[in-house]
Amino acid sequence: MAATSVGTPQVVPLLMKAIGWQGGSILALETLKRVVVAGNRARDALVAQGLKVGLVEVPLGLLDWRAGGRNGLCSQMNWNESEAAIGRVLAIEVLHAFATEGAYCTKVRVILSASD
Repeated sequence: MAATSVGTPQVVPLLMKAIGWQGGSILALETLKRVVVAGNRARDALVAQGLKVGLVEVPLGLLDWRAGGRNGLCSQMNWNESEAAIGRVLAIEVLHAFATEGAYCTKVRVILSASD
């Protein structure tokens, strides 16, 4: 399994924080989707970073319409209807990318299976 080393830049935690920033959330989700593609050699290390900081729960929170978005993200972002639709699509694509075959796919899939 790939592990994050001391010298590995912690990209995923930074992007996770940016998801909550006004105006930066869509860009952060799009960037996450692109850096965790199957062809990226650092993919497993990036997924490991995401699991370590609880990233999988953030897109799940964006998709939780009953709670109005876990972690208060939806209320922080003040998305209009178009941005909300784009954000939901990107959240699904990020979750799908994290669950794609790799060293940590089983852990991601367990989290996804346990969610409502």
